[in-house]
Formats: sequence, C-alpha cells, structure tokens
Amino acid sequence: MINKEKIKSKVEKAIKKLPSLGVVKRAYTNDFGEKSDLLELVCEIEGLYHESNNQYGQSITLQNKAEVIKEKSIYFLVVYDETAKLIQKDDYIYINGYKYQIKDIGNVNKMDIYADMRLQEVSYDE
Repeated sequence: MINKEKIKSKVEKAIKKLPSLGVVKRAYTNDFGEKSDLLELVCEIEGLYHESNNQYGQSITLQNKAEVIKEKSIYFLVVYDETAKLIQKDDYIYINGYKYQIKDIGNVNKMDIYADMRLQEVSYDE
C-alpha cells in the first residue's frame, strides 16, 4: 500500500530546498460567459520551478514536411493540497517576474500527492 503522506512530506522537503513563489490568476468571466482582460487572484502557492529538454515538439511547414525540433519544457512542482485544487488548466501563474499559462495540471497518476504543472511562457503585459 502506498503511503501518500510519506511521499507528500518528501515532496515538501524537496520544494523547501529551492522554493519559488507562484501567484495564480484567472481570466475574469462576465455574466455572458465572455473572458475579460481582467485577471482575478486564485491563490499563492510555493513550488519548485524546473525545466526539461527531454520533450520533442513537431512542427509542420508549408511544404508539407515535418521536422522534429527540440523544445524546452517548463514545469512547476507543487504538493497537491487544498490550495493546488483551486488551480485550473489555462490559469496564469507569475513566477520570479515571468508570466506563464498553465497547460496541464499534471496530477501524477491521479493520486492527489503532487502536481507537476506544465507551463508555457507568455508575454508579460502587466
């Protein structure tokens, strides 16, 4: 049997070694269901920012040929708790002066122990 609390405590220890503060915001939706430029605060969360060069992206050009290009993937690892449950796909997170869009929550194996959120950098216009 998996001891979830033991794994969570190990993840918390790892995050405490190199912590980053993330401020999560969501695009405000008006009464008509339209997204506004206004962003509302969802939560502040501590996590571990890390990058990976292991992912490959595929790009299709106009000449109908595919070429494999190596892309850097950006992640933010957090303990899956009540605060992390507030975060949704396509929310924005601000870490160390950069703005990212959350592309995948990354609740690993749906076990609610930790989330390794996949991020995409976006322009910072605020």
